[in-house]
Amino acid sequence: MIRLCINTQTPPVRPLPPARDRGTRPWRLGKEYTVQVGGVVPMMRALLRAGAGRWIAPQPRWVALGTEEMPAELRTDDGYRLELIHLTAEKRRLYGRFKEAVWASFHGPGFPEFVPAEYRAFVEYSSKTALQLLTHLGDYDLFYINDFQQILV
Repeated sequence: MIRLCINTQTPPVRPLPPARDRGTRPWRLGKEYTVQVGGVVPMMRALLRAGAGRWIAPQPRWVALGTEEMPAELRTDDGYRLELIHLTAEKRRLYGRFKEAVWASFHGPGFPEFVPAEYRAFVEYSSKTALQLLTHLGDYDLFYINDFQQILV
């Protein structure tokens, strides 16, 4: 079986209040969290469900961008560990603006404005993510890095 680590910018869970101090037990769908419904998350959750115990080894890891109300790491009742990269609210805002400018440059006419502070936030998130993934280098057989905004990872 393949030991899998997934990296997306969007976290697969959206915490239900209060999320921070829930202890070490797995978060339960509908109790501690709801799922993100857009983007790549549904596809990756379906992949984990379909492959669990068949070709994906137990306890896959998912690394994503977190928010203040989420712990650094948690387990879900879906069977994966979620590890979150934290930025301040301001850095997340700047990162988001740069990410949208990158998206627009790939998908639309014209050339968006790139702001240095936004680029720095993008690089900060990307480097934190890459460094965190490197700590797991010997633990996983496959690192699936998804999303255009992970281009520096």
